[in-house]
Amino acid sequence: MEELGLDFVIMSPEMLIPLPTPKQDYPQATLYIVASHWASDGEYGSYEIPFTSLIDAQRQFHDDLREEQDSGSIDSWRQKSQFVEEETQNSYECYLDGEYCENHFSIELKSFSLPMAPCFMENVAGLWQGKNARGLQRAG
Repeated sequence: MEELGLDFVIMSPEMLIPLPTPKQDYPQATLYIVASHWASDGEYGSYEIPFTSLIDAQRQFHDDLREEQDSGSIDSWRQKSQFVEEETQNSYECYLDGEYCENHFSIELKSFSLPMAPCFMENVAGLWQGKNARGLQRAG
């Protein structure tokens, strides 16, 4: 019998088991993400960096935007008539109209509610306690 690729494997309904709804409401924290997408002259890239501190996320957002404005493509694009620029308090986007896929830059600071399960809280507490214990050992 010829081997089937994974593309052709179908799960039967009895193999699908719905996950139960969590029995408790988890405490919520805010997760901040700085996300950027860019393309310039045939090259392109993107990244997303998570933060638990709004101040740290804002610093990353402003530093990355300043770097792109100072040493990226934005300055040369501004000289062209098809340059389009849009910004809000938490986002910036610019591109060459009609050449978006080839020449654009966008950066955004997004925030999300992060439900913190007990196992996550225990992990974070353990990291915090370990860090403080190492600090006390160095000081002593």
